[in-house]
Amino acid sequence: MILIVQQINILNITTILFLKIFFKKIYFFKSSKLLRNKVFFRFLSKLQVHWVSYENFPVQNHTRIKKNSIKFSKFLTNNFVEKIFDKNLEKI
Repeated sequence: MILIVQQINILNITTILFLKIFFKKIYFFKSSKLLRNKVFFRFLSKLQVHWVSYENFPVQNHTRIKKNSIKFSKFLTNNFVEKIFDKNLEKI
């Protein structure tokens, strides 16, 4: 099982370490300023508590995902317009 936490800070670090017993991996997005250092992040990685960072995400994958999302959104809007608005305009 995976647990996703929005932010790690001094108050919830003990809870997260306790929950590590029940969860295989734990991911977090933000950390408090006191906990932001490489040594601490390496320690957490060894415990399978990982920081989700955009710095570790290659730009090529991001642009490919963005490009696909734009295509999908255009497709979705066109279908939505055809199905919904055309029927409503016929009624008027």
